[in-house]
Amino acid sequence: MKLKFNLSKIKEKFSKAILNVGQRAFLFILLFVLIDLVFGFFIFYEYVYLAQKKEGEVSENILRFNFEKYQKVLDRIQSIEKNNADLIFEEIQESENNEIIE
Repeated sequence: MKLKFNLSKIKEKFSKAILNVGQRAFLFILLFVLIDLVFGFFIFYEYVYLAQKKEGEVSENILRFNFEKYQKVLDRIQSIEKNNADLIFEEIQESENNEIIE
């Protein structure tokens, strides 16, 4: 099954469509404004009206911060950083004994 494209017919139909839109520009603008109003209404309804309506609902799962676990994690991070700092300091002292710059 071969498909043949007649470029001149496609060009002619496209130019007629553009000409048709140009002749009825005011109607197309009114149509696009109407479509925009409909979409705007639905967006307003979803994100403003329903959001205000759902605002009164309270979740029963309240997040609580566990300070003991936080302190354990913080202590662990500080001990790791101290150990790394000690290792870096030892490496610096060893490298000072070996004079790199003469």
